Amino acid sequence: MDQLDVNQTNREGKSALHMSAQNRHFLCAERLLRCPQIVVDPLNRSDWTPLMMALTKDNNMDVIRLLVDSGADLTLKNKDGWNGFHIAVRSGCLPQIQYLFARDSRVADTRSRTARTPLHTACLCSHHRVVDFLLDNCGYGCDERDSCGITPFMESLRNDCVDISRLLVRKHAIDARLADKLGRNGLHLSCETNAVDAIKYLVNDHKFDVNCVTSVGHLTPLHLAVKEGHIEAIRLLLEFGADTHLTDSKGRTPRDFAALLKRADCQQILTQSV
Repeated sequence: MDQLDVNQTNREGKSALHMSAQNRHFLCAERLLRCPQIVVDPLNRSDWTPLMMALTKDNNMDVIRLLVDSGADLTLKNKDGWNGFHIAVRSGCLPQIQYLFARDSRVADTRSRTARTPLHTACLCSHHRVVDFLLDNCGYGCDERDSCGITPFMESLRNDCVDISRLLVRKHAIDARLADKLGRNGLHLSCETNAVDAIKYLVNDHKFDVNCVTSVGHLTPLHLAVKEGHIEAIRLLLEFGADTHLTDSKGRTPRDFAALLKRADCQQILTQSV
């Protein structure tokens, strides 16, 4: 192996060390790292290091420890602005997250290129135990916004993970009515994704107005549910008293949306509710 170019890459820019790390091949990675000429942190075409690749897999602690003990840089970021800690949070393997944090707690002080924190990502991926750990140890604000104005609380809602929504409210004083840059609050976002448990939670527990409108477009939750064709959300909103006659900024009702988008099932439900 000493006569080979151990740092040679494929068309994706991945080296043998990348592949070993990604596929949990501890013995291969160990042998490669013994080579004097090995580069521990080579970047592929998307600026991913072998450590980042290793962190996409759960139960990969042996390879992760090996890379870190061999000098892998925990602070490097890929082209999306994600460091290894952020990637580990997305994967959801809590022991690997705790290991990185114990090695250097500064890895948690990170934002992606779109200003998303690891807490945003954990909420989006419904990693309850990871969210709990991040809230207790990393100092993230539950009202921190990404470049689109989305907060971790909003992410939990549109992913219909009400357990995480409740956890965020319980551990932090948050403003449940914050809106993103399009003026969509948590109820609007929940209706866009058919997050029916989140809709019930916001209306019942937080007393959201079922006819609230976005600041951009003057859209109601019902407009958005119809736009996406979410029958469950439409029925639920109607049960909560959604007004089918309210218009958006262009004078269109939810029924107009259904007709425009040729959603016959939505049209039928809206007509029956009149």
